[in-house]
Amino acid sequence: MKKILWITVAILILGLDVPVSAQGQEYVGERLNLRYGDQKFPAGVPFHITHGWGLSQPGGVNGLFDFDLEIDGVPVQEDFIDRWADPSGDVVDLERMWVYNFPEGMTGTHYFTLHYYGTCLAFYSEEYCQEYYSPPDRNEVVEYAFTVKVRFVQ
Repeated sequence: MKKILWITVAILILGLDVPVSAQGQEYVGERLNLRYGDQKFPAGVPFHITHGWGLSQPGGVNGLFDFDLEIDGVPVQEDFIDRWADPSGDVVDLERMWVYNFPEGMTGTHYFTLHYYGTCLAFYSEEYCQEYYSPPDRNEVVEYAFTVKVRFVQ
């Protein structure tokens, strides 16, 4: 039940498009949401990429979660990490979103690789973690990565 709640919170957070961060730093242009998979986006139009974590986990494992972005195989430095907490539930929801601004936009076709780092149980079932991570350490960090092709078109 807690895993379903956590996944629901993560999906909701990953789908948000917020113009100003909780820290007051600016998001540039429209959000390019890479979770939608391969796609087209207008060329030369300012945009931002925002991906990260929304965690509702007690027990102090929140610091084990991280995120990296590569474009065409080259690591990209985030412009800032947006952090905030929502204490309205039974546990404090901790949010961390890596923000990448592209004020000039982009042209051509590019490959974006998202690297999520977290505990095995954040990505997979307990059975999977027990089978492939023996013995399963609930705090062992594993990587989940995928690549998205974006064509920037006129």
